[in-house]
Amino acid sequence: TRPQLGSDLVITVTATDNDAIDFVDLYSAAGGAIAYTAVGMTNTGGSEYSATIPSTAIGLTGITAFVIAVDASGNRDTTNTVYLGTRFAADELGTESPSGNPYSDGFPKDKWRLISVPAILDNASLSVNFEELGAADNTVWRLYGYRNGTLTENLTSLGTGESFWLYQRVADALHFSVTSGITGGETQMAQSISPGWNLIGSPFAFSVAVDAPFAEFFGPFTYDGAQWAGKAASLLPWQGYAIYNRTTAPQTLVFSVPPFSKEILSKEAPLADAGWELRLSAQGQNYGDSNTLIGRHAAATEGLDRFDNPEPPYVENYVYLAMDRSDWQEGLPLLTSDIRSLDEANGEWELALYTRGETGAITISAELAGELSGDLQVRMVDLQNREIYDLTYGLGLLAIRDYNDKFPYRFKVLAGSAAYVDQAAAEVLAELPQVFGLSNNYPNPFNPNTRIPYTLTHPARVSLKIYNLLGQQVATLVNGWQDMGRYEAQWNGLNTTGQPVASGLYFAVYTAEGKTYTRKMILMR
Repeated sequence: TRPQLGSDLVITVTATDNDAIDFVDLYSAAGGAIAYTAVGMTNTGGSEYSATIPSTAIGLTGITAFVIAVDASGNRDTTNTVYLGTRFAADELGTESPSGNPYSDGFPKDKWRLISVPAILDNASLSVNFEELGAADNTVWRLYGYRNGTLTENLTSLGTGESFWLYQRVADALHFSVTSGITGGETQMAQSISPGWNLIGSPFAFSVAVDAPFAEFFGPFTYDGAQWAGKAASLLPWQGYAIYNRTTAPQTLVFSVPPFSKEILSKEAPLADAGWELRLSAQGQNYGDSNTLIGRHAAATEGLDRFDNPEPPYVENYVYLAMDRSDWQEGLPLLTSDIRSLDEANGEWELALYTRGETGAITISAELAGELSGDLQVRMVDLQNREIYDLTYGLGLLAIRDYNDKFPYRFKVLAGSAAYVDQAAAEVLAELPQVFGLSNNYPNPFNPNTRIPYTLTHPARVSLKIYNLLGQQVATLVNGWQDMGRYEAQWNGLNTTGQPVASGLYFAVYTAEGKTYTRKMILMR
């Protein structure tokens, strides 16, 4: 029998012993609590004992209970602890309860948040839940799920143990309610987690732990509206979380009610005595990221392993630091941590700042933990501004203002001996273009193909066009945004309609950052 709001709950047990039973006590507490109330159970005949938990003690968090029986010789036996979720009617469970949940003050307006339902619903259809949102309308509210590794818009059902991205313009501090169901269900619940990213939520109406072994899972994390927070120590009712299955097969995640809950692992494995770790943060006025890790660990390898974790998913605007290691594996997502082996002393990490929707300066900071053996040094090269920063003792606040939403702002982190870092930093700077520029084409004269080199010191909108002696545009080779770097366009002597042009003098005109560069070219057929 499950507890129900507004009703007493009668608990019945069978107690037998070779000696006479001295007494049987029922210990009960609200779900998630550890302060138990004891009440003597009444013998109702033979070996049956019963006690009543009054309706005043039954809330949405359910009931946790166990029984202790003692015989005439003082011997005692204790049952397992059992959790029973509360059955509730429509509109009895909403974001206003239980108090202290992340949305007990209402769901914010004009903000993306992760939300879940702390219950097993009798009807999971969205049309009978969250009625406060009104009819489906992308201009008023939007709901996304993340199923089988794919972001899916406007789901029609709310799955148990799942969470959802929600954005609403209905009202400030909006509260939701759901249809009938059961909070939590049983003492332990298992959820199948697909490979890759999953959005999860707790089915319990109180804080619970989740067994997420480091070898299989990365996370869970929650999003606070500006950035992904650190790994959650427990799962809260109504809150949504993202968790990554590192393996290639579905894994089982277990939600447990105290005292069966297990200790949550930290976001990363503990550092080895001789290992080191650099934690980097990027903070804008509206968005940020404080959980990017690079370093070395005794249990890590140089290649992809369980220490290398992907950047969590985003819906719209963001600021985050991540690393592209597609050289390890085709289709590998951007990484938020790249921890390598202690077998190598020297190495470099390609780091990039990704932005969308941020408006002000973004500050980069770094904190170094662990032991740097010998003369080991850590430096970061700002590829766009050609600056080198020593991270050996961390980094204060570095303000980045000339970033671009269309392309990432790039850094390179170098770690190793002083000699290695000095040489690697010099080589990195030597490879960088120093100015926006257009070089002479080659060959010149040409027939019919020629190559036209040009450089960008940072992302910009670029135009590279061909004109004849009369100033008429003949062809467009480049027209759009490009990342910083060295480029080479090719012209095959054809005009915009695909027809060969006549021999003669032509001009390559390169425009970027409001400046124009021109080179003469001779076509000889």
